[in-house]
Parts: sequence; structure tokens; C-alpha cells
Amino acid sequence: MKDYCFAREEAEKTKATIAQFPADGLKSEKGRKAYREMSRSLDIHIRAAGLMATKLRLTNQSRYTPQAAATASRNTLKGLKPWEL
Repeated sequence: MKDYCFAREEAEKTKATIAQFPADGLKSEKGRKAYREMSRSLDIHIRAAGLMATKLRLTNQSRYTPQAAATASRNTLKGLKPWEL
């Protein structure tokens, strides 16, 4: 769980750094390289967090067999979701 929290925190920090990256920074090769490295780091941390969440059974994917997931999907309410109103 500690590693999962670390991966999530690092992903959030990297997202914030990428969001603050200056647009004119992409004009130089050094800036593009730095942006690429930050993007790779973000990808690694997001993948690691997702894998750990699945292994820790924190995701719906880990809680359902394919048949149970299909049944649950069929039994959900039809129509607009609350966030679509």
C-alpha cells in the first residue's frame, strides 16, 4: 500500500510539473528532452499505480470475474448518469 501511495504521489507531482512547463520550453532540444523525460516518468508512475491498485484489489477489475462484470453491467440503470445531467 505504501508503494501504491508513493506512485500516486509521484504521478501527481509530475503532472503538476508538466502543467507548469513553459510553452516556449518546447522550442529548444533541451526543453523537449526534459518534457519527454517528465512524460515518461508520469507514464511509469501511472502504470505502476494501476498495477498495484489491481494487485491490492482496489479496482473493480480485480473484484469481478468476466461473467459477474457482464451481469453487473446489464443490471445497471439505463439512461443518463448523474454526472451527465
